[in-house]
Amino acid sequence: MMASATFITLMILCSQKKQGVSFEEKRLGQVLPGAVMRSRPVFSPNGRSVAYSARKDGVNFVVVGEGMEETFDDVKDLSFRPDSNEVAYAAKRGKQWSVVAGRSKGKEYDAVGPPRYSSDGSVLAYAASKGTKSVVVVGGKEGPEFEDVTDPALRGDGRQVAYGAKRAGKWYLCMDGEIGKEFEGVHSPVFRPDGGQIAFAAKREEKWFVLAGSSEGETFDHVGAPVWSPDGKRLAYAVKIAQKWFMVDGRESEEGFDGMSVPVFRPDGRSIAYIAFEGMNCFVVIGQRKGGTFERVDHPVFSTDGKVVAYGANKGKRWVMVIGEKTSDELDDVGAPVFSPDGKKVAFGASMNGVLWWRVKKVE
Repeated sequence: MMASATFITLMILCSQKKQGVSFEEKRLGQVLPGAVMRSRPVFSPNGRSVAYSARKDGVNFVVVGEGMEETFDDVKDLSFRPDSNEVAYAAKRGKQWSVVAGRSKGKEYDAVGPPRYSSDGSVLAYAASKGTKSVVVVGGKEGPEFEDVTDPALRGDGRQVAYGAKRAGKWYLCMDGEIGKEFEGVHSPVFRPDGGQIAFAAKREEKWFVLAGSSEGETFDHVGAPVWSPDGKRLAYAVKIAQKWFMVDGRESEEGFDGMSVPVFRPDGRSIAYIAFEGMNCFVVIGQRKGGTFERVDHPVFSTDGKVVAYGANKGKRWVMVIGEKTSDELDDVGAPVFSPDGKKVAFGASMNGVLWWRVKKVE
């Protein structure tokens, strides 16, 4: 069984590669006639393609653009390679799961985790399990066997991999197949932007803390996934004290919430944004300022100059893109926003009435 973190977290796009991103609005495709979408659409980083899982005539498959891929009994966890030229996903046939990347299908396992590309797209890694053993697969090669493993983290150039690994009831940080100190729990390793150091959450004597290099942070009831500032000089992460979560970014946030996502740094590192949960509602917090309340929020992203934050937000059955203080028209779904280099436009994927779009809005 592969490990998963117990704290509330969302997948946040902490940075966007703007090179090659389209800032021209266009239609990307339409849901195949007679097919039912089974996942939210995933839009390519450059805004020129879209992928989603669908079901038709009793079979499941992935659609990339408007082309149908191989059929399976189930598919999940779609992800574009950073250059937008390949899609990876987990696929099930019978009782066995494998990872498909482009036209290449990996080895079969009882379970596989979400496939993750390195920032440069050169390496694909994922966690997998068969029977009582778990491994991390990097570039198609299995690492050492453990009782359990967490999802892996790749250095930007793909030359190093790190993950939590359980052996004989104890947890370790495993780096390139070598285990380090013994802990009661390990999760969410992350490489510093320059690749020179790694930080991760660890548990000792029933308390959690973040360890960066040889430096151990303060202990808490639980801690979320740590995130490095763009310059690699500090970390931000959520911490649990009693029944509330607080954000630590040099200092602890004043207000606690029922849950928090991983934080997102402003490009200059001077501030952070994160999603906070209160009961059934959630909202984006920028610094100490709370935004509007929604049923779901995802993908907060800062503009290049750090003056505007954009994110998708859901209320009822409709989604909008929030751009600063403005909101877009209502849509069936929206993807992650990308700001133009000059910060004057924001682009994002959207779906409406079965048609998939790359939308572009002016920042006012």
